[in-house]
Amino acid sequence: MSNSFDDKIKESLENFEMPYDANAWTEFEKQLPQGGGSAISSSQFGWKATALVAALAVSVATIWYLNADKDVATSELAATEQLETAEQQSTTVEENSSKLPEAVVANESTIFSSTEKVQIADSKIVIEDEVASRIEPQTKYPEEAKTSNNSDVPNAEKKAVPPANNSTPEKIDAKPLLARFIPSSIKVCVGEEVSFINESSDLKAKMIWDFGDGTSSQELNPSHFFVAEGNFEVKLRTEKGSKSSDRMISVTVNPVPVADIDASLVKNGFGAIPFYRFETVLKLNETAFWSFTDGSKAQTPVVKHLFRDAGKQEATLTVKNSFGCSNSDQWETENRKAFQLLAPTGFRPDGDGNNEVFIPGALADMDVPFEMIIQDNKGQEVYRTSNASEPWNGKLQNNGNKLVAGIYVWTVVLKEEILLKKTFTGTITLLR
Repeated sequence: MSNSFDDKIKESLENFEMPYDANAWTEFEKQLPQGGGSAISSSQFGWKATALVAALAVSVATIWYLNADKDVATSELAATEQLETAEQQSTTVEENSSKLPEAVVANESTIFSSTEKVQIADSKIVIEDEVASRIEPQTKYPEEAKTSNNSDVPNAEKKAVPPANNSTPEKIDAKPLLARFIPSSIKVCVGEEVSFINESSDLKAKMIWDFGDGTSSQELNPSHFFVAEGNFEVKLRTEKGSKSSDRMISVTVNPVPVADIDASLVKNGFGAIPFYRFETVLKLNETAFWSFTDGSKAQTPVVKHLFRDAGKQEATLTVKNSFGCSNSDQWETENRKAFQLLAPTGFRPDGDGNNEVFIPGALADMDVPFEMIIQDNKGQEVYRTSNASEPWNGKLQNNGNKLVAGIYVWTVVLKEEILLKKTFTGTITLLR
């Protein structure tokens, strides 16, 4: 293309003829100086003018040539870039498929045989169609595919099309229907809730539960309470269309023990002493657990407890068996005031036989081991005893000198596990 342009420039310069204007030359000669050397000067001036005009024409032609050549170079560069883009896209298709259709190869060889932009666009369309055909899943229709009517692409690849009546082949559900479930526990106690988690293959299928105790459900994830002991076959049946599936799991329901509190006063008729005896009847492999308001605990069928605090008092029994099943019972009473062992506030040992000694009255009635200590106002021990029949008589250790009248401090510590806080304390006034 560049050589052809050079020939055109050369031919233009060789055939160039400067136009002649006689009037302009006549006017120009009048302005020249007169003399003998006029012929020579006119000849020289004409040659110079001709050279100047020729030089100017060459300059203009050169500028036009450079601009034209720049446009041509730009066009060639754009075409080259488009060709490289098409080749890259063709390479991508080759990597995704082991063999490209002949239509793509044929187009690649003819892309630049005519107008570049049109052919490049056509090539991109063919490549994009080829990529789409490789990515799309293979058609399910057994009929032969029709040939594409794209006239711009020779030997276009044949694509599969659905049948003319747009009918869809019937889908075959090959997924099996399986009934599966998991119980929250397979060993429970009477009255305990059991939850069933449905893990069947199709949760939209119809669910029919049979709990084996005469009850049923159609919930997806039911819960059930077994009210009797025994072994129960829990069955799940799933149904969908002509399919069905069954699953069965055995659940063992163990018995619950009986918890029944039998409470009575340790000393009948002595309601002022809140000292009780608690008992329950146990079967083989059953254990009783007692708990009381003050925090004390016991683990025997029979237990005694002294409620010393004021207000509502409770006893709770829990019976457990070897299956891990349990049952509870509760008993309560109320103390109007704190219990202080029915200790008097003073005594007068004057020999009149009335109120001669001191000892808390409940110690003898409860028949509980104890120890009592009496101290003076200086903290000195004046008497000690562990026998309810040996009260303090107002003397030092009950056989020494008579002690002076005043206020003394007594402390009793119970030696039996009948309550949590076993120490009682108070004051007694010795009168003379």
